[in-house]
Amino acid sequence: MTITYEKQGHIGIFTIDNGKVNALTFAMHEQLYSHLNQFLNDSTIKVGILKGSEGKCFSAGDDLNEGDAYPEGEDISERIFSLPRNKPIIGAINSSNSNRLRDIGAEMSVPSYLIEDAGSINLAWLEDVETVGITAGASAPEDLVQEVVSYLKTLTEVELETLPGIVENVEFKLPSELEKS
Repeated sequence: MTITYEKQGHIGIFTIDNGKVNALTFAMHEQLYSHLNQFLNDSTIKVGILKGSEGKCFSAGDDLNEGDAYPEGEDISERIFSLPRNKPIIGAINSSNSNRLRDIGAEMSVPSYLIEDAGSINLAWLEDVETVGITAGASAPEDLVQEVVSYLKTLTEVELETLPGIVENVEFKLPSELEKS
């Protein structure tokens, strides 16, 4: 039951590790607060990635089983939210949205896989397959989706069909500190 923090170049990586659904305990909130302070005060780190541990979902939220374990009057969320917001933190591919999309495929008896990029595709998955559906969680960059489409085109003739859905045109402005970098 931990949240670890590591640095890789200019990236800070926060990893949630608490069972299958990565529920957050009071102790984990304390760890997150400590790691966020370290992240925010390190001028060499430009961006953070928050992810679930290998093979697990991003996070289901607070651990409901912990209930009264929080000290009387203690609100760690207020302490976390009071920290300065001068660097972006991004949710990783093992988000609950991506996992839910895979689960929907499995519920419909359709073989479904989570991949990080085109290089993650196992060619055995494509044997005797005539149709491949590609879907992505809200945080998946469009260029990664297009990379997968391009890769599939190198394997066989592809007839691309985009199904109707909700078009989102949301843009986020980088903090001024990062725009200068």
